[in-house]
Amino acid sequence: MSAPPPHPLLASLLPVKPDNELLLWNGKTSVSLSPQDIEAILARARSGDFWLSHFDIPERTPQRTLALAIDPETGDSVLHIAATFTGEPLRVEEVIRQTDVMTCGQDRSSAARLGALETVLVHQNNAGDSCLHVAARGGWQKAVTYLYRAFCVHESRDYPDVTDSPARERDSYLVEFEELDDWTVDHVCAKRLAFLLLPNSARQTAADVARSAGHVKVAAWLENIATLLNPGGHFTAQNIPQVIEEAQWKFDDQDIASEINRNYEDAL
Repeated sequence: MSAPPPHPLLASLLPVKPDNELLLWNGKTSVSLSPQDIEAILARARSGDFWLSHFDIPERTPQRTLALAIDPETGDSVLHIAATFTGEPLRVEEVIRQTDVMTCGQDRSSAARLGALETVLVHQNNAGDSCLHVAARGGWQKAVTYLYRAFCVHESRDYPDVTDSPARERDSYLVEFEELDDWTVDHVCAKRLAFLLLPNSARQTAADVARSAGHVKVAAWLENIATLLNPGGHFTAQNIPQVIEEAQWKFDDQDIASEINRNYEDAL
């Protein structure tokens, strides 16, 4: 099965800069992974080993390993594999933490680091499933929580058992972001909604696949977030890409993600 054509929501989620610029190690030239490297990484991942230091690959390549290690048959990333493992978020956490390794030396809120993270989180396999689809289908609430909070780039991601404020799934368009400019609010909320509403090849969101698999509570958790971020149906799957694009130009092209994160954290 070949990969599906990109959905407009996916295009709006990908970093503005090309992957080969975003995923550099401190600005150094990146190195491609060979098919043998990719298979070695995937084999270890399937066995439950997600630490880059354990992979027998050239030392110069860790910065791009997670984004490049894609199964040629299924389109699965290392994060897709991690999301299938257990009800505990440990495997997912290990993979997400490697994005920090990939961009070592970058500020936590830098465009390079956030771009690398988003590239891994929104990747769709050949069935159109993101890692969020996979975790939701398995009914792994902690993994789903971790993935959403990781996309929001917030420290609450590391404590998926803690559900009190300021957990990011409690954010409301009208409350948590009231100190921000309207276009900044739109950008933050629209990007989160795009991640939640990204459909697979069967046109199902992560909430849809959770409900279809009988995981009603996981589906309701995801749907509740979308409701909080979208009062009155302000956003739709059709207008979200335009909302994100219109807000994007207002930021410095060299540090879009950093500016969003700074404004957002300052308002909390």
